[in-house]
Amino acid sequence: MAFAGINHVLPEELFQASDALKLIDKSAAGRYHMQKDNGHLLSGIQTVIFLELPKIDALGNVPTERLNSEQKWCKFFLDADNPDRQEYVRKLAAEEGGIMEAQKTLDKLSSDWVLWKRELDRDVIESDRKTELQYMQEQGIEKGLKQGISQEKMDVAGNMKNAGIPSATIAQCTGLSEEEIAGL
Repeated sequence: MAFAGINHVLPEELFQASDALKLIDKSAAGRYHMQKDNGHLLSGIQTVIFLELPKIDALGNVPTERLNSEQKWCKFFLDADNPDRQEYVRKLAAEEGGIMEAQKTLDKLSSDWVLWKRELDRDVIESDRKTELQYMQEQGIEKGLKQGISQEKMDVAGNMKNAGIPSATIAQCTGLSEEEIAGL
């Protein structure tokens, strides 16, 4: 089941099954309001506005004074991050106070985002450096342990050889070859 308005079909997932929509405007910024199955309007509680950006984008470079409020917002959404359209966005903001506030917030978020991204990049580099140092340290410890164990085997084998224990027994106890034991 889908809710339908003039030239609009809306997926059911957007609304509760007991609610219905009534189209009150068929422009690119379609206004719908909610109503119960019994016809009781919920427009004072909730109004749904669908902004069809492709339709607004298709208008091209319309002078800002020819746009209604919803169309100005659509143009803002479309052009706010386009460097080539910043003069147009400034005109929209000058004519629509809410857009001006949204632009200020967007500018602050953009600035904050750049700072956040720089800090994140520094954190990632520092984390990578620490991980690499930890890995190198672990590798060094592992290598040192292996060398220490090997040296300890050689020392024990040397002591056993000096004590007159046969090379075959020393090899069996230490895991060293008889050639390694002969070199001690």
